[in-house]
Amino acid sequence: MYEGEVDLDMFEHCLNLSKHRVVYNGDIDSVEKLEMLSKRFGSIRAVDDRQGLLANPFLAEKIKFNTEKSYDKKIKS
Repeated sequence: MYEGEVDLDMFEHCLNLSKHRVVYNGDIDSVEKLEMLSKRFGSIRAVDDRQGLLANPFLAEKIKFNTEKSYDKKIKS
């Protein structure tokens, strides 16, 4: 259902105008993308990464512990 790319420039513009807590809801599918977003949008306190977790159920573990299990360990979990 979701198509296209997130317009990060527009998101930044809206973020700068908002006085409310903002949750980023986008296509976070890697630790690298989360780090890039955290650096660019330091005021964001939460992200919604359900799509990334559907694609990679081990993504949250990789983000939290900065580690990745081997394929063998993943299938044994």
